[in-house]
Amino acid sequence: MVKWNLNDIFKEDDKNKLMSAMDSSVTKLCSFKNKLNSCKIKEFIEIFNLIEELTKISNTLYIKIYLKNCEDQGDKKTIKELQKLDMLLTENQNKLLFINEFIRNLDEKKANMLYKNLGKYKYYFKSIRDTKPHMRSLEEEKILNLKNLSGHQTLTTIRNLLSSKLIFKFKNKKINETELIQHTMDKASKNHIEAYKSLLSEYKKNEDLFGEVYKGLALDWSNEMIKIRNHTTSISARNFSNTLQDSTINMLLNLIREKRNIFQKFFKLKFKVLNLPNSRYHIYAPYQIKTSKKYDFQTSKKLVLKTFKNFSPDVEKLAKNVFDKSHIHSDVLKSKRGGAFCYSYDKNTVPFIMLNHTDDLNSILTMAHELGHGIHAQLAKDKTQMTYHSSLVLAETASIFSELLLTEELLKIATNEEKKYLLFHHISAMFASILRQAYFVIFEIDAHKLISQGASVDDLNQKYYDLLKEQFGDDMTIPDEFKCEWLRIPHIYESPFYCYAYAFGNLLVLALYIKYQNEGTKFVKDYLNILSSGGDADVEEILSKVKIDVNNKSFWKGAFDKLEKDVNDLENLIN
Repeated sequence: MVKWNLNDIFKEDDKNKLMSAMDSSVTKLCSFKNKLNSCKIKEFIEIFNLIEELTKISNTLYIKIYLKNCEDQGDKKTIKELQKLDMLLTENQNKLLFINEFIRNLDEKKANMLYKNLGKYKYYFKSIRDTKPHMRSLEEEKILNLKNLSGHQTLTTIRNLLSSKLIFKFKNKKINETELIQHTMDKASKNHIEAYKSLLSEYKKNEDLFGEVYKGLALDWSNEMIKIRNHTTSISARNFSNTLQDSTINMLLNLIREKRNIFQKFFKLKFKVLNLPNSRYHIYAPYQIKTSKKYDFQTSKKLVLKTFKNFSPDVEKLAKNVFDKSHIHSDVLKSKRGGAFCYSYDKNTVPFIMLNHTDDLNSILTMAHELGHGIHAQLAKDKTQMTYHSSLVLAETASIFSELLLTEELLKIATNEEKKYLLFHHISAMFASILRQAYFVIFEIDAHKLISQGASVDDLNQKYYDLLKEQFGDDMTIPDEFKCEWLRIPHIYESPFYCYAYAFGNLLVLALYIKYQNEGTKFVKDYLNILSSGGDADVEEILSKVKIDVNNKSFWKGAFDKLEKDVNDLENLIN
């Protein structure tokens, strides 16, 4: 049993002390409300110090309850605690809105003078100033925060509760969604069909509930971001928070659509080799070899750490910290949240990682992926509490790069048959992270527009289905039940347009890996510098450190060249 030690966050006896410290920080910050105009540099730095301390305490209180909820999503006690803390944190946020409002409305002369003297808080100050075109008055911001508490957060909680209560039938047994999804990757192709039919039929039965929750969330987002915050489109708000231009993301999504033939070629090749019909049911069918290895938790840990050490002993040390601190939960439990994540809540504390480890290749790659997040967070500890988390589009850099390092390590020691096995898995993972995620976002863009025009759930089902047909091409059969597949994608509810971060991150990593192959150990220092930047600069500035221009289409085409080479290498091995 591998479970995390939540007492490492804080002991229950210390909870009241933390609550008092949080109240004290809020009170001290509120004392500046009527004297900001006369504050000197020293006092502004004191304000930012207090904000940093408050952020740390708030995150510390939140993470323990959140992680307990992830262990058991049906636990009413933790749900109640989360809701209560959310309300308190929102109250605190509203009390302190006056600080950001003052900073945004400073005249340029005073703002420039402050900026030059704020030291480590410069970028945080700049990021507040940058939001000015999209912010409302102090009272309006308070209303929006309260609206989000009772609207977005409540609807998201309802969605997660609905999802956690779904029970699926498979082989006359009742199982949860995490267990069922594993069967879409079974050796027996008939299991793919049964698993998907079971999965999608349950969502179909509940499509009115899930669909209306999604419509409410999407409409809430669009109304706020376009009508209230003056962003051009729904996705513009996400691009802004990622410090990227709309044109950059439009270019990337269009390029992915153009290059979808690379993955269509891969699936034709895969189904030919596996002697399966070219059907959406079978896209995760495994390539089978007699020597297919099992990767239990301890085996995975040993191999992942060895891979990190070969790349950089410093990276291995940071990954080892997570194990040594017992900050991992890997067991598959009935009401546990599905999937995996890394949660970093304090820049000076080792992050926590949740896995659902099932001893297969995907499990070991997921371990490497989430440890990559943990490495990233630890490398950025010299930034402020407010800026050590990177932008979403860079948040996947270390995780995906770690996965790729492990894949390449496994390929080095593989036989030809094992290489085929690994390449099939690797390209499938690239599909899931690039093409699939990009098409989720393409769907979201259309869905938000349609919902604002009064679209029904049936309209959204049809839109998703049409995009599936475009994504996979005319040669693949897309059964009708996949029309409602979008209903089960958590990110589109919780974080609209989040998913392009995966596509961006994967393509970025492919390009970075080519750079690593060309430069060797020289690259390691540059790579670690990118991670050490955290979120303390705009994305374009951080990547310019390794001479990457995200607005240059040829850069992204280079990443697709690497993908195409992987598919061709697989084809050559087969032939």
